[in-house]
Amino acid sequence: MKNKIINNTLITLLFSFFVFNNAMSQVDSSFTYQGELIDNGVPANGQYDINLDLIDGDMTPWGNTSIHSPVEVANGLFSVNADFDIDAFDGYKNFTVTVSVRKTSEGPGGAFTTLGSQTVQAVPLATNLTNGSATNGQVLTFNGFQWNPADPAVTTPSPWSVNGSTISYTSGRVNIGNETTSLTASGLNVATSSDLSATFNGGDRMFVYFEENGEGRGYVGSYQTPGGNILDEDFEIGTTSGSIGNLHLVTGSNNPRVTIDANGLVGIGTVNPFAKLQVDSEDDTEDALRVRVGGNTKFWVKGDGTSNFFGDTKQTLENNGMMKYMVRAVCNESSSSITRSYNGIGTGSISISDGGSAGKCVIDFPSDISDRYFQVSAMSQSTGAGSVRAANCTIIGGNLTCARFNPSTGAGAAGSIMVLVY
Repeated sequence: MKNKIINNTLITLLFSFFVFNNAMSQVDSSFTYQGELIDNGVPANGQYDINLDLIDGDMTPWGNTSIHSPVEVANGLFSVNADFDIDAFDGYKNFTVTVSVRKTSEGPGGAFTTLGSQTVQAVPLATNLTNGSATNGQVLTFNGFQWNPADPAVTTPSPWSVNGSTISYTSGRVNIGNETTSLTASGLNVATSSDLSATFNGGDRMFVYFEENGEGRGYVGSYQTPGGNILDEDFEIGTTSGSIGNLHLVTGSNNPRVTIDANGLVGIGTVNPFAKLQVDSEDDTEDALRVRVGGNTKFWVKGDGTSNFFGDTKQTLENNGMMKYMVRAVCNESSSSITRSYNGIGTGSISISDGGSAGKCVIDFPSDISDRYFQVSAMSQSTGAGSVRAANCTIIGGNLTCARFNPSTGAGAAGSIMVLVY
C-alpha cells in the first residue's frame, strides 16, 4: 500500500477557563488533526487505522500514542481528535507529530506505514492551567517560553481623572520639563532650556484665573468683555468682578510697594490710599516724590514736606495761580529797553517801544493780557529825599502802556519799572 498525507493542517484550539468556588475547571488537552490520505495515487476511501505520536527534537516520545480506529476516509479527507495524554506542551522544545496508517480490514496484525511527520507548537501553551495551580483572581504572565498563572501586579491608582473633555489632577504636584526638580511648594513646575517656558493661546477673553479657597482673587490676560474703556487688543492684570480685595505690587517679604484698592485709589508706600494717587514716605529721610527729565531733577518733594522746582514753571494763559509774565524795563521817551523778562506761558519774546514822552513806554506781550491781572511798580536807584517814583500801566490793545513819574510833581521820570502779569 502506497499512501501519504498531503496538505496537513494542524489546528490548535484556544482555550478559555472559568473559575467557580475557587476551583479551576479542567481544559481538554486534545486538538483536531486533519489531513488528506492518498492511496496508490488516488484519494483513499473507506476505513483506516491512524496512529499519531508526539516526538520532541531529541527524538524522544512524549505522552502516549493517539490511537484512532477505525477512521472513515472519504475522497482522501479525514479528521481525528488527537490527544497524547499530557498536561501541556511546555514550550521549551520543538515537537513533531508522526503519522502511521493501515487499512482497518488488515486486522490487528496488519503493519502500520509511517507516512511522515508534522511540526507542531502549542499556542498559547495555556493548557498548563489544567493542573489546577491557578487560583481565583490570578492572571496569565508570559516568561518568554510559556504562560504561567500569577497574582496581578499591585498598581497605584492613577491620580488623573477624566470627566468628558476635562482631565483633572487632584493630589500631588506636576513637574513638566525636569523630572529631578523637587516640588516642595508649587503645584506646577515648568522647566525648559529655551527662553519660552509656556504659551497660553486662546480665543476672545483668554485669561488665567486665580482662586483661593474657592473665592476668585484675580486674573492675567483678557478677562473683561471689550467695551467702554477696555479694547479687544488690551491686556489686563486685575481683580475679578465683585472682588473687595486690593491689587498689590509686592517686593521682598510681604512688602506692598504699590496698591490699587477696589475703588481705584492708588497708593505708593501705603495700602490704604485716600486719593486717586497718594504717596507716603517712611520718615523725613526718605524722599516722597522726585521728577527727573533727561537725568536732571525738575521737581522734588522731600521727606520733611518741602518741595523744590528746578527750571521754569509754566502755565497756560487762561489758567490762574502762576505768574504768566515778568518784565523789568527802562521806560523813556526814547531808548526804552527791557532789562530782564520771563515768559511763563511759552517761548515767545516780550518787546518794548518808546512812549513818546519822559517816563513812558509800551510793553508788547506774545499774547493778549486783557483778561489777566497785573501789578506795576517803579524802581529807584536811591532812597534819598525826592527820589521816590511811582508807575502805572493801562491795557491798550492787549498790551501795557506804562508811565513812570514823580508822585510829588506828577512829571514824567525816566527809569526802571517792574511789571508782573498773573
